[in-house]
Amino acid sequence: MKSLTAVDETLNVISGQPGYVNIPLSLYIPFTKTWRGKRTADAVHREFARCVGKCKKNMATGATPTCIVDHWVLHMMESQKYRERVAACDVKAEKPSNFIRLFIDDAIGQALFTFLFASQDASSSATNWLFQVLAQRPDILDRLWEENLAARGGDRSKAADLATLEGLTYNAAVVKELLRYRPPVIFVPYLAVKDSPVTQGYTVPKGSMIIPA
Repeated sequence: MKSLTAVDETLNVISGQPGYVNIPLSLYIPFTKTWRGKRTADAVHREFARCVGKCKKNMATGATPTCIVDHWVLHMMESQKYRERVAACDVKAEKPSNFIRLFIDDAIGQALFTFLFASQDASSSATNWLFQVLAQRPDILDRLWEENLAARGGDRSKAADLATLEGLTYNAAVVKELLRYRPPVIFVPYLAVKDSPVTQGYTVPKGSMIIPA
C-alpha cells in the first residue's frame, strides 16, 4: 500500500464481510472471507507501523506535532530524555506531565488499527445513550460543563490538550458509568489477574474468565 487511500479501501475487506467467526478454521483456508480479511488486516498493520517509524524520524527533527501519533511520539521522546537525565544524576530533571514508556512501532500501529477499524458502531451507540442519559439528568450535565470550564480557566474556546483531558475525572467517571449501564459491546470477557471479591460470599479466583451479564 502506498497511501492512506489504500488503507481506506481495505476497510470493507477487514470489517464489512459477515461470518468471520462462524466457520471453524476458516482463517486458515485460502481465499475464504476470513482468510482475505486477516491478510488485509496484517497488511494494514504493517503500513501503520511504517507510518509510525516515519513519524518518529520526523519528530526527532523538532517538527511540530500535527496528529495524535505525533503527540504520542513526542511524549515518548520527552519521557526518554527525562529517564536519561535521571540516569545521569541530574537533580534538576523535571518529570514530564505525560510520562509514558517507550512503544515499538508495531504497538502504536496496532493501537491505530483498533482506533480506526474496531467497533465503529460501538462509539456511536455509546454516544447516543450518553446524550439520552444527560437529557434525563441535567444535574450531571451541569457538573460536566463546570468541570470542563474550570479545566479551561473559564475560556470555552480554549483547546484541550491531553493533560487537560486526563484531569477531567468526573467526565471520565460519567463515561465509565455509561459503559457499565449501557455497554455497546456486551460480550467482552475479562481475565481476573488476581482474586477479586464480587460479593461478601463469593470471590472470583485468579485466572478465571469473566463475562459480564
